[in-house]
Amino acid sequence: MSDSASMISTSAIAKSLELPLQQLFSTLKDYEWIRKVDDGWALTAKGEFEGGEYRHSRKYGRYIVWPESVLEHPLLLGLESNRLLSAQVLGKRFGLTAREVNRVFDECGLLRRDFNGWQLTERGLVHGGIQYDADHSGMAYAMWPESVLDWPPLQRGLVYWQQLLQQLTQGAATDLFSSEWRSPDGHLHTDAARLLVCHWLYMAGVNHALGRALPLDGAERAADFYLPVCGLYLQIAGEGAGAARDELALRNLCEQHDIPLVILRGDDLPRLDEILTRALRRFGVALL
Repeated sequence: MSDSASMISTSAIAKSLELPLQQLFSTLKDYEWIRKVDDGWALTAKGEFEGGEYRHSRKYGRYIVWPESVLEHPLLLGLESNRLLSAQVLGKRFGLTAREVNRVFDECGLLRRDFNGWQLTERGLVHGGIQYDADHSGMAYAMWPESVLDWPPLQRGLVYWQQLLQQLTQGAATDLFSSEWRSPDGHLHTDAARLLVCHWLYMAGVNHALGRALPLDGAERAADFYLPVCGLYLQIAGEGAGAARDELALRNLCEQHDIPLVILRGDDLPRLDEILTRALRRFGVALL
């Protein structure tokens, strides 16, 4: 038995080499150091030859450890130079969530969403995407080489969303936007806040109408957005006393007639993905 002080876990190896853990597990499996079993991973004869051993803990059960010298193994050094990027890592570069990044890949035709998660397309394979399944959920996802960011359509999609968020949080004009405030789905808006919400709905695959009147006889009141998939109305709060009165009247009317309404405020917009994903889930719409 090796000295336990010189042994490190697979996750520690991944952290040391700054590799995605799933990429490391997949590579060790492909090179037959480990194999998948019902309760996790098991060592193969080759893995034992490379120094792999089992450890047990109350919290994690059985897991595999390796000698620290494996960090210098040519297999792992080669992996370090071919690191794959997850949607979460890419999102941090652009100030987006992993979901938002995946939706840009989807809109560019590199991924497609289904009930099993995010599936690579033929175009995604051409651009170097690698398909994985999450161990804990079985949901599909993809990881990407750094070079995928060199593809202009993808780069434009990520930068567009990033700059729109910056426009809202910093209040600075950019060359990206014209006075028409046209969203990617062709809708025209009067301000960046409505443009952002429209863009989010389009990228999430949520059908929506603009300025839809409430479903009341003789009612002239309308909300900024209507989502027919769940009957939900969205309104973006304005500024000033007049806007506050209009908002209160709209809220009271919706409560009186049991009409679902969500009002978004300025400080909600930087967290729009979190807030709208949670709101839609409450109304029975689950999104990737």
